[in-house]
Amino acid sequence: MVFLNIFKTVSFLAFVSSLVSAQTVDNCDAFRVTSPIVFFTTTAGQCYEVSYDLGPNPPETPAPISVDIYEYGTGNFVSNVVNEAPTTNGITTPWFNVDLGETNRSGTYYFLVTYDECPPIATSPFNVIYNPNSGTATCPA
Repeated sequence: MVFLNIFKTVSFLAFVSSLVSAQTVDNCDAFRVTSPIVFFTTTAGQCYEVSYDLGPNPPETPAPISVDIYEYGTGNFVSNVVNEAPTTNGITTPWFNVDLGETNRSGTYYFLVTYDECPPIATSPFNVIYNPNSGTATCPA
């Protein structure tokens, strides 16, 4: 009988501790990119922003977010379009130009989004049309 009561107590404490530890969510586990998640087409130089979600319990101290553009077929780095911007609004990166750097050719690309020290997240690929006669758009601040 004593053994059964000890077993029940230990089981209950183990259950409660698992609930408490489940409440502590790692920033990396909660972070996700919410847009773009489908293939789209844009023009080089146009304004864009990446949407994200910090999860149900965002960190008290916002961590930086960065966005790079890579070629989809080769995985080659193209350009950094957001460099360690604060995640103060918890919804989107600042607006940026779809900058193809020295690549300057139409093709399929993707964003690589890095939040804090978390592993980078690759977005869905997107098509960029390059036109040497198109200028760079002025993006909202």
